[in-house]
Amino acid sequence: ANAVATSISTRALKPRVAIGIAAVMNFLGAISFTGVAESLTKSIVDPFSLNNGEFVVLCGLIAAVIWNLMTWLVGMPSSSSHALIGAIAGASIASASSFSVLNWSGFTTIIIALIISPIIGFTVGYLIYSLFKHLFHDKKLGKMNRRFRFI
Repeated sequence: ANAVATSISTRALKPRVAIGIAAVMNFLGAISFTGVAESLTKSIVDPFSLNNGEFVVLCGLIAAVIWNLMTWLVGMPSSSSHALIGAIAGASIASASSFSVLNWSGFTTIIIALIISPIIGFTVGYLIYSLFKHLFHDKKLGKMNRRFRFI
């Protein structure tokens, strides 16, 4: 929903087109970038090095899904990435009964990236908005929406 909400609410795209584009791109991302998920998991901890690795991953996934559902139900924004990373780390720590199971250098790198990413996103978004505002400040909104649909 977040991926298409802006496009639909601003009427830049019709709902069917926006959802179609999102579905195709999500599918392509899921089948193309499995290496990211694998390296992300191994950067935090290798749950499969534990005796019950599959169970640890399953518990982490269930915990992340439950957290995402709870935050969605109360209308609180949350990050699925943050939830999944925390849940896998937490399930691994619980399984090993020790914090030593974490790969601290990789875990720290990921935590820093999760903190810095929104700041970079905010900055780039601000700069792009400022540029577009400057370039298109005297244009009519309806006319621009129709033109930007094709981009």
